[in-house]
Parts: sequence; C-alpha cells; structure tokens
Amino acid sequence: MNTTTFWRGLIITTLLSLILSFGLHSIDRLRPHWPLTVIAIVLFILLSLAMYYLGDRTAKATNRHLFTSVTMGFTFLKMMASAGLILVYALLFEPADKLFVLPFFLIYLLYSAFELIFMIKLARQPGNNKVGEGE
Repeated sequence: MNTTTFWRGLIITTLLSLILSFGLHSIDRLRPHWPLTVIAIVLFILLSLAMYYLGDRTAKATNRHLFTSVTMGFTFLKMMASAGLILVYALLFEPADKLFVLPFFLIYLLYSAFELIFMIKLARQPGNNKVGEGE
C-alpha cells in the first residue's frame, strides 16, 4: 500500500466518522458528549498514522515476526487507550447513562476496519517478509 492510498483511506474514514458523529450527536442524550467523540477521532487518527508508519517499516523487515508483534502491540495499545479514555471521561463528566459510548464505539469500529484493511495490504506487498529470510 502506498502512502497516497493510506492518506485517502484515512481521510475517507475520518469523514465517515464525522458524518456519523454529527448524526448521532443530533440525539439529545448524546449531544453533550461531543468532547469524547472529538478526542476519540484525534486519538484514532494518531494511532492509525503510527501504525501505518511502523507497519510499513516492519513489513519490509527481514524478521517476519516483527510485523506481527507490532500489529498485536498496537491492537493492545488501542484497546487500553480506548478503555482508559472511556473510564476517564466517565469519571470526569459523570454521564447520566451509558449511551455516551455509542458514538465512541462506532468510531472505534470504523478505524479498526480501516486499520485491518491497510495492515493486510502492507503485509501482502510484493517482496515483504520473504520466506527463508531472517529465520
């Protein structure tokens, strides 16, 4: 996957997230939770950028297991950062109900799908992780 394709996918994912967010935050019970949505979008953009950069570098490495380790590490980091963000938001803002997580998790799913697609494309690039190298 080249950089242009990655940026196009990131922009499309972000636009879909924003459209979804505007629609969901038109619901009265979700309207006050814009800060969480904005922080989530920024967090997932930053994580996607870091994951692409490291994924691109490790997909070309002679150690075939490095790419897998980076992918698993970022997945764990994303899950922990998401749980931490939800916890901190819930403690600081004390939402009236649990519906505030709906926009967050839909955005999480969008960015996760995007990351899955670009990581698969990175792993399948010709010349990456040749069998027999680095073993």
